[in-house]
Amino acid sequence: EQMLVYNDMIKQRIQKARNYPYAARKRGIEGEVTVDFRILRDGSLDSAVVVLGSGADILDNEAVSTVKRAAPYPAVPESSGKESLEKRITLIFRLN
Repeated sequence: EQMLVYNDMIKQRIQKARNYPYAARKRGIEGEVTVDFRILRDGSLDSAVVVLGSGADILDNEAVSTVKRAAPYPAVPESSGKESLEKRITLIFRLN
């Protein structure tokens, strides 16, 4: 249960850090970007990399920037017994 709460905290931090690039919005660019990232025990971000791009560099770059802006994350729960956690998130950029 502690990990479920932790995962929710990570998602909330990323959601707050989200931004739709103005240039992409203006040009009507939409897409989905999947990012793998690693959080160290102290909550610092070790790495963030696009594993499935949208086909638009502007969205791919923004997805990585979003994960970076959301850092630092909460410390990894000691109950996990891990020095770091590997996470994957898909950010969806859709115009309304």
